[in-house]
Amino acid sequence: MNTRNKIVTLNRRGLPNMEIARRVGVSRQYVWAVLNPEKRKRKYNLSAAVRSALEDTGIALMSIAGVARLLGVHPNTIRRWSDEGLIPCIRLGPRHDRRFDPQLVMETIWKSDSRNS
Repeated sequence: MNTRNKIVTLNRRGLPNMEIARRVGVSRQYVWAVLNPEKRKRKYNLSAAVRSALEDTGIALMSIAGVARLLGVHPNTIRRWSDEGLIPCIRLGPRHDRRFDPQLVMETIWKSDSRNS
């Protein structure tokens, strides 16, 4: 019996993920990933063609840390704003890292500031 089948079998017996991981000899994150394959899929994915087109245009994208420094807030604030859709981001690579167009970020911030004043 392979590892995935063992994990599913132990889960059906009602064991918690930590116990399954200990018995099978894998991490609890791996157990979770096996039991929840649909939750591992991301909503946003950028194809290789789009990524190369971005590189060809010369648009400089910023990381979470760069945007946080630019706005003077904590990086977790940028993550939260991105998750809530307040700041537009692009997801890149297999890890789906967030990248931001600084011009779009500043326009979004200015629009929200003008609404609040």
